[in-house]
Amino acid sequence: MRLLRVTTLYDAYLRGLYAARPGLAAEPYAAQRAHLDHDAFGWADFWGHAMASLGYETLDIALNAVELLRAWARENPAGRAPERASSLSIALRQAKWFRPDVLWYDHDDVAFLDAIRAEVPSVKAVLGWTGSAIGGTGAWRAIDLMLTCSPEAAEQCAREGLRSAVLEHAFDARVFDRTAEGSKRWRISFIGQLLEAEGFHGGRARLLRRVAVPAGVTLFVPREPRPWRAALRRLLAGRGLRPPARDLLRGAHDGVYGLAMYQVLRDSHATLNVHADSSPRFASNMRLFEATGVGTCLVTDWKENMDSLFEPDREVVLYRTADECAAKLAWLADHPADAAAIGAAGRRRTLAAHTFAHRAPTLDRYIRSIL
Repeated sequence: MRLLRVTTLYDAYLRGLYAARPGLAAEPYAAQRAHLDHDAFGWADFWGHAMASLGYETLDIALNAVELLRAWARENPAGRAPERASSLSIALRQAKWFRPDVLWYDHDDVAFLDAIRAEVPSVKAVLGWTGSAIGGTGAWRAIDLMLTCSPEAAEQCAREGLRSAVLEHAFDARVFDRTAEGSKRWRISFIGQLLEAEGFHGGRARLLRRVAVPAGVTLFVPREPRPWRAALRRLLAGRGLRPPARDLLRGAHDGVYGLAMYQVLRDSHATLNVHADSSPRFASNMRLFEATGVGTCLVTDWKENMDSLFEPDREVVLYRTADECAAKLAWLADHPADAAAIGAAGRRRTLAAHTFAHRAPTLDRYIRSIL
């Protein structure tokens, strides 16, 4: 079975990855792909690695990984294209060359999805993906099954007549050995986006204003480069969003991605997680498994399904209010041995129940249900 996963990566992440390794763009496709996968950003090659044991061959195409796509086009006769060919045209050539049975489309470009449907006849079924904050796009009409980490999103899809299923996030056990054991540089860390608006991270911003300073939380928040800030503000304002207020960015570190993010987690006595406003009932984000996977004590907001994922206050620490969150963060900072014990218990649970290898049979079952 051939599975093609089409997605995009954070532009800031790609810029940093290539800037940190001068000459990477000139290296062969396989070397660039290996470097990107090893850095473990997002899902990297996690699904491909997990699904291989079930007989799958997986290709990941990141539509905005321009240098990677160009390297493939230089080397592969099927990818030969005009010198100034767009990344989308190269990606389409790569999709044709791969001849996938199933397309997993994690993007909102309707025209490109239509192009794959029209020009890659091997595709028999299409999966989609959405997080908890969803907004219907024209691409949905060509999707056979929408997968989501969020039960709330699955319920909304059902209300809109779209077939959907829940596929929880996971941890790739290989990542741990790519990080280093060192001193706990950070008392409490917070890593994540901060788009202030209801439905996105309004609640997260309010909580951080209450607890970050008194609990000694170090924030790692993505910021766009200065030349783009005005354009970003206009874009966000048009969507009813706004970037983080200056009071939250003051003293914060820039966003960290891939292995750098996992290292910050591992270097933290504890890390704070706050779900987006679009997840009012269920715990579903990636940080649940990223933090516990590297053995960091996770402090996360209470949700009604948490006890099915982790044992509260033994494998993770839960809070319901800002005051309770602040008190527990302070206690953990003063009791690093207890924080370490909780982190170790959380890691054992994640390795026993929440890896991509555990999720792979579920994904396989969903794929077979639409073929």
